[in-house]
Amino acid sequence: MIETAIEISNGQVTGHDIQRIIDLGKDMLNHPVHLLETVEETVSVLSNHYFLMVITKGDLFDQENKLARSGIADLFHAVEIVSEKNEQTYRQIMDRHQITPTDFSWWVIA
Repeated sequence: MIETAIEISNGQVTGHDIQRIIDLGKDMLNHPVHLLETVEETVSVLSNHYFLMVITKGDLFDQENKLARSGIADLFHAVEIVSEKNEQTYRQIMDRHQITPTDFSWWVIA
């Protein structure tokens, strides 16, 4: 966010504004994770019958923190935090976990 502020302000962003951005970032990192009503129960049931994996894109610390705060991290058999979600990334993950394309099902939850 700081890099974007510098870019869009042509380097004119103030120290005060940078501090505000840092404070907003800290608030985001500590914001509670609110799961939809039946997510925990559903994931719990599924984890008893299927190999469940989270594949998420983003900052390693942020994504690990968010998953830990969700309270359901231990229900997943694997967590993959990636910098890009593309075919090559998915193939590498599938190879690492010895999953064939026909055995690979996924849902995208926005």
